[in-house]
Amino acid sequence: MKYLVAVLKDRNAAEVAYTKLETQGLALQDIGIVGRGFRSIEDYTILDPSENARRQSRMMALWLTPFGFGGGIVFTLMTQLDTFAWAGPTGNYLVGGLAGAMSGLMGSVVAGGGTSLLFGGKEGMPLREHLKLGRYLVVARGSEGTLRKAIPVLEGTIDLETLKSFADEADD
Repeated sequence: MKYLVAVLKDRNAAEVAYTKLETQGLALQDIGIVGRGFRSIEDYTILDPSENARRQSRMMALWLTPFGFGGGIVFTLMTQLDTFAWAGPTGNYLVGGLAGAMSGLMGSVVAGGGTSLLFGGKEGMPLREHLKLGRYLVVARGSEGTLRKAIPVLEGTIDLETLKSFADEADD
């Protein structure tokens, strides 16, 4: 399932966008308004990009940390470096493995989208923050073809701030 989310400045703009989507033929159960007086953002678990980045980073860490550990050991074996002489021969391999595991962990943050959490600007602002600022979200969900019809409608809305799309990996 794919989601298209428009961030709008006020309630009237959100209602106009909702009505335009309705007249385009999108099913009422597939469109909604999130904001004061309407649905809650908790109804759409997919809409928190920071949570998605955290989940993706954790999933990447599950794989990259053990592979990094193994890679660190293999690197130490192949190069025969005695970088950590104080640890002895076996300890040298283990310390190399730990260095590799830490590299894998750092890689999971970068590959999983954690950098957008750390360095994201307004574009990376979680949708929940937009709601706290009094803005409204118009959410459309459906197939890619359905959302392709919704994009021009939402882009034509006067008070549109941002337009984002999300894919729910659990449904794919």
